[in-house]
Amino acid sequence: MCDYIDVVYPIKMGGAIPYDHHYALHGAIKSEHVDFSERGWRPLRIKGARQGGLLELDAGESELRIRLPKSDTDHIDLGSVLRISDFVLVLGDPYIQPIRPAPVLKSDVVLITSDDERWGVTGVDYGVHIGKRLGAMFGHLHFGVEVGDRRPVHVSGQKHHGNPVTVKGLSDDESIRLQVEGIGQKRAMGCGVFRHA
Repeated sequence: MCDYIDVVYPIKMGGAIPYDHHYALHGAIKSEHVDFSERGWRPLRIKGARQGGLLELDAGESELRIRLPKSDTDHIDLGSVLRISDFVLVLGDPYIQPIRPAPVLKSDVVLITSDDERWGVTGVDYGVHIGKRLGAMFGHLHFGVEVGDRRPVHVSGQKHHGNPVTVKGLSDDESIRLQVEGIGQKRAMGCGVFRHA
């Protein structure tokens, strides 16, 4: 049985937020719950349609999803309004969704620091690094990894680079484990956190 769940807040009002909103979302949740990183909470990147540097939200479709231990369900309360940078999210009543296995999982961006990153890790090399991390986690290499185009993630004014990653061929237990643990750096910001593709 999985000890983690997703708390899902429907977004009631459309509009836009920064496309690269990992750090801003982290700050917004931290302003409500200072210790959320230490508690192991993981916000997932909000979905929407990219319009240049913004992410257009769709009321009724877009949602804020936070992965956290079941034991913390009574401790999370974001209220009805959440400020992300200069943008405002109007949130509906949250509901709980269990973590379920899936044949295909995807993370919008995974940040992996490697010894050769300063020389420029290519897509193929990046896939190898991801495979090594997953192989160490599961004790085998019987899964598929697909790496998307490299993109920046800004944290405290510094630019980091990561890639979208899709993983296929995991067992049910491995699928649950990857969703709970994730891989790479900045998981408290939602990087390296996996969801159903």
